[in-house]
Amino acid sequence: MWQRPWITSNRISAAQLRGVDLAHIVVEVDPPGGVSTVGDETSIVAVTRDRDGYLYIFNDRSGNYGAVA
Repeated sequence: MWQRPWITSNRISAAQLRGVDLAHIVVEVDPPGGVSTVGDETSIVAVTRDRDGYLYIFNDRSGNYGAVA
């Protein structure tokens, strides 16, 4: 969906973000499936959209956390 170069070349500072009129903030969690306890990718991302439709990534803590039984 998003390419790393798009993110890297469009970074803004926290000070710049303070001036943005945010419309929505979403935290997305996509847990691993199955019974494996290692190697499954878990997606944890906080994103927002401003009133002009531009998207921002606050944070991405995705990683291999495994399933919790």
